[in-house]
Order: sequence, then structure tokens, then C-alpha cells
Amino acid sequence: MQLIRLLPRLSFIPILLPILAGCVTNPVHPRPSGKAAPPSPPSARPQSALPLTNGPIPSSAPAPGPLFSSSSSCASVIVSATGTRLEFVMVGTASFEKNLSKERLLALATQDALARIDRCTRLETRLSRFYDRTSLPDPGDPARILRMIRKALAPEPHYRIVSEDCEEKGGRQFCQATLEGTLRRFRQDSGFRVLSAGPGRGGAFREGEPMTLRFSLTKNGWIWIFDVDRKRGATLLFPGPPFPDVKNGIAARKVFVFPPETQAAIRLVVALPAGAQKRIGHLWVVALRRPDWPELAALGNGKPEWGGRISTERFFARILPSLGRIAPSGEWSLRVIPYEILPKQGTSPQK
Repeated sequence: MQLIRLLPRLSFIPILLPILAGCVTNPVHPRPSGKAAPPSPPSARPQSALPLTNGPIPSSAPAPGPLFSSSSSCASVIVSATGTRLEFVMVGTASFEKNLSKERLLALATQDALARIDRCTRLETRLSRFYDRTSLPDPGDPARILRMIRKALAPEPHYRIVSEDCEEKGGRQFCQATLEGTLRRFRQDSGFRVLSAGPGRGGAFREGEPMTLRFSLTKNGWIWIFDVDRKRGATLLFPGPPFPDVKNGIAARKVFVFPPETQAAIRLVVALPAGAQKRIGHLWVVALRRPDWPELAALGNGKPEWGGRISTERFFARILPSLGRIAPSGEWSLRVIPYEILPKQGTSPQK
């Protein structure tokens, strides 16, 4: 049941009705563990690439040392000698009524310590920049999407609990846990961003209406556009058919229009699944400072039932986590653009 279709604008153009994953309902088919998943090996590179005026600029690793002033509670988070990891000693606290078990209270203190590490590394703030809030169909949507992005991109810390202490004060029980460990650095160039103005119309579309996406990059780069559904499946909308001759490299600050303006005969049209009265969808724009993405090349050719497009059920498990591995200097970025599909005007709600 498709939510987005690529349709011809003119009657004499052959009709293209690929079913897209990501925004569809059926794709092609409390204590942290302290361990992160091992990376998967890189795969073969795609064949096509568009040279840009300026190539990637590698960034050097910072010198080891504290990230914050000694007066900050984050002073115990330091960069390792290699510049690839963070080393930390963090204290977490928790308090509750006496009837809460000591084990549960210590678990809460551990969670507090891990949350402090997040705040010290400003991870939540950095991830929140990936969500386009120009339109907000559902106030709870950003939190859900950011949780999925975090799980896919943010490395889990490796740690051990070096001390745990509890005491009672004024009828309440207080516990403190001290964690010691390491964390792989979250590498992403804050100066490389995808800028968009949303999908237009306040992000709300009636079934059958066309959508045009406009965005730009702050640096030269290559782009990929995905349609990602709530079952975590995805279809690659661009590059690929029906745009075989349109390159995906764009210059900094140049506005990119999707569907491409050079393909004026094709338009992007929204549709509701059968029986649905509304649906929130997401377009993901991923940008790299390099022309290839091995994980996508490893997926092979697109499937005929999806209009020849590349589709995967493992967008969050395989595709998204590969960003940190193929661009170790952090020269990648992304933007999640939400939109809402409503029934055609005058359509009676189905009982």
C-alpha cells in the first residue's frame, strides 16, 4: 500500500507506478548492557560518481585531554591519546522512598550517570539537528525518530561500576553509582548540514496531491533520498530510476529540487493506504562528502516490483550505522523531513 508515487505529468509519458517502501505500511519484505554492536565490513563501491570542485577535507584528530574546564562536572570526560575514543569517570545519583529496592535505586543511579555522559558530549543536541521541525504533524514524532537515529548511530559506552553507595536521609533513600569506561567518539562535522524548508503546505497533503522537496547542503556533497516506513523498511528514491541520468552530487548552497527540475514530466504524489484516515511519513536526505556508499552498492540491483529501486528492511540496522564507518572523519549529515497525508477533501470517514 503505497504512500508516495512517482507519476508522469503528461499523458503521453509511460506511467511509472513503483510502490515505495519507508512511507508505506508493507516494505519489501532498563539497564544498559554497556556493549556496542561490532561494525560490519565495507562492501564494493558504486560505479557512478559526479566530481565536484572541492573534494573531502580530512579532519585531524584533536590532541588528547579534557573536553571541559576543571570546574565542570564533565571534566572527567577526556579524549583518548588516539583521538578516537572518550574516556570517562562519571557519578550518577538517585533518590526515592524507602520502599524502592536498593537494586532498583542503584540501577537508576547508573542510568543517571549515563545520561550525564550524554549531556557532557552534547549528543542529544547534535542528533536533534537532523530532524526538520518546519512542519510537525505529531508532537511526539521527533522523539520517536531521534530514538531510532540514536540507536543506529550513537555508540554504546563500555563501562564498569567501580563503586555503589546508598544511605537514608529524612525518610528517603539516596544511592550513588560511579562508572568508569570508554566511548567511541560520535564523529559528525557540525559544519556539514542539510538545510531544508520542509515539504511545503505546512507538511500536510491531501491524498493525490503532488509534493516537491527542496533542500541544500552547506558544503559540496553527494545526496541520497530515502522513503522510510514505520516498519523500518526503506526504498531509495534518488539516485536511481526513473532518473538514471541525474547525478547526485551538488555544490554547496545550491538548491536541489526533487523530483529534479530536469525531469519535469515526473511528479511525486502522496497516497493513503486502504482504509487509513491519515498517515505520517518521512523522507530522509543523507549527504556524504564522498561519492560512494558501499553499503548501498552491496544491496545489488533494485527489485522489479519496486520500480527497479533499491529496497531494504534493514535501514536502521545496516544502512544508517554504516555512515560512521565509511566517513570516519565525520563528513556526513542527514535530515529527516516529516509530512502528513490526509484524505481527499469531501471524503467521508470509513466506518
